[in-house]
Amino acid sequence: MFNRILALMKKWFPIVLLFLSHLIFAQPRLQKIDAQILQADAFIGYDNFGWRYYIENNIFNKENDEKVLQYKNVALGKIAKTDIQNPLKLVLFYESFNTVVMLDNQLNETQKVKFSDNTVPLVATAVGMASQNRLWIYN
Repeated sequence: MFNRILALMKKWFPIVLLFLSHLIFAQPRLQKIDAQILQADAFIGYDNFGWRYYIENNIFNKENDEKVLQYKNVALGKIAKTDIQNPLKLVLFYESFNTVVMLDNQLNETQKVKFSDNTVPLVATAVGMASQNRLWIYN
């Protein structure tokens, strides 16, 4: 019985080894679909509507093939963080002034929150969008 098992192992072991090595070392073939050159200080990302977001010279840009929208607020300093999870309500965080600016989809300012002006001042290091028009504040 043992000799039979040994004979089967000698016969099938190279085949199994070859199959497993093919599975382990096989890599998917990647294909380049599209490439674009973007001159920007920071690339933020794309949304589901095909808009691309980036920061250039401290100007927040929203761009597609036909249109470019820009938002600039030099009084608040440099843009530290952005959140584009909800393309209808964008969040910009200015860390040097501890301020959040919320924009609509046309980059109009809808709300500005200065955390230093609260009764209990907060010092935030990052801000993100939460559910129901609320903000995540990280310190």
